[in-house]
Amino acid sequence: EFLEKEDKLDKVVFVLFTASDLEVYKKAAKEIIK
Repeated sequence: EFLEKEDKLDKVVFVLFTASDLEVYKKAAKEIIK
């Protein structure tokens, strides 16, 4: 049970980091287009 909870937490953290990375990439892309 503990491993399942930890796995879910890892997925949540991964999604959060990915979402923040996407925002950074979007901003960088806008700068490059300019």
